[in-house]
Amino acid sequence: MIASKRAIQSALPALLLSVIACALPATKNDTDVQRHANFHQRHHTEEGYRNLDPAPERQTSKAFFWIVNKILFGEERSSEVKVRQVTSEEIRTSYESAIREKSGIRYWWLGHSTVLIHTSSGVFLTDPIFSDRASPVSFAGPERLIPLAAQIGDLGRVDYVLISHNHYDHLDEATVKELQRLYSPRFFVPARVGSLVRSWGADKVVELDWWEYVTVGGVRFHCTPARHFSARGIFDRNETLWASWYVEDEPAGFSFYFAGDTGYSSHFKEIRETIGSPDLALIPIGAYEPRWFMSEVHVDPDQAVQAFHDLQAGRMLPVHWGTFPMAEEGMMEPPTRMLETAQRLGIAADRFDLVQGGELVHFRKSGRPLVKRTLAGAAP
Repeated sequence: MIASKRAIQSALPALLLSVIACALPATKNDTDVQRHANFHQRHHTEEGYRNLDPAPERQTSKAFFWIVNKILFGEERSSEVKVRQVTSEEIRTSYESAIREKSGIRYWWLGHSTVLIHTSSGVFLTDPIFSDRASPVSFAGPERLIPLAAQIGDLGRVDYVLISHNHYDHLDEATVKELQRLYSPRFFVPARVGSLVRSWGADKVVELDWWEYVTVGGVRFHCTPARHFSARGIFDRNETLWASWYVEDEPAGFSFYFAGDTGYSSHFKEIRETIGSPDLALIPIGAYEPRWFMSEVHVDPDQAVQAFHDLQAGRMLPVHWGTFPMAEEGMMEPPTRMLETAQRLGIAADRFDLVQGGELVHFRKSGRPLVKRTLAGAAP
């Protein structure tokens, strides 16, 4: 550990989730918000938000001491994920090609849940974290095990940023401030997250509830359900919403789904039935052990593949693995299990964009339907 045990213990309240006032009035959007026919607010409660399917067991609220032990006594970990450094020139050339070719979709996995996507409509970035630690302090907490594939300044342009929830490994203050300073992108956030992002300087924020959507520049952004929870402080659990995002880029003829952090439930099928099957699905595959409490809020690789099938997506880019030591499984176990499960279900391995950090992917549509099977034990 970089700091002494005493120093870490003294900062433990901040480490566990520093108290930030999130119970603020909802942000007023600068775009017209529309709602799907299945819009509802059954996930709203007097105490905040909740999951719906299946009924929450609240095991995550009993994991306090596991989290403390992980922070104070977690073993040193390493990651075998390969990372290539992406230059600003490569990124600029990619975007220019996407504009020129119209349908030339390109994307990079930059580590954890951060993905950079280029289409002819603009540049999309998901749950960006460019800090060394997923933590409220700089001296402790989960530390990045692989180098950054690119710096924020190398990105050249960012038009749209999708935020799934307010946990530190998905919503990073330093990253948001630098993105705002360099690019002034439009941030899409779940309900009641907007006030925090605005407090960091973001001036274009769209805040949505589940099954609400907006259209910007011909691109439709749907806020869709996820099965997770929220907190940045000890006393603000579930005061802000968590979500996934479905993006329909009609001008580019491309759609993608970003699952955020999520456990497995029927929401994947509901999203497909409501909006359709995306061309690309960004689905987490890591941070799933121990299952006694992770199963509520994090899919394992088997469930990730089942979610891919439920969505009937064209391709899958696995995310949320190999970057920060946040669970008990081996760092390289998630992709191995994912491919083994896909083989059992009869899904071809080439439907999965399993890439090293910073590796450019040229999107290609797959015309083959997924084999209609259900993995035994997919439900948590």
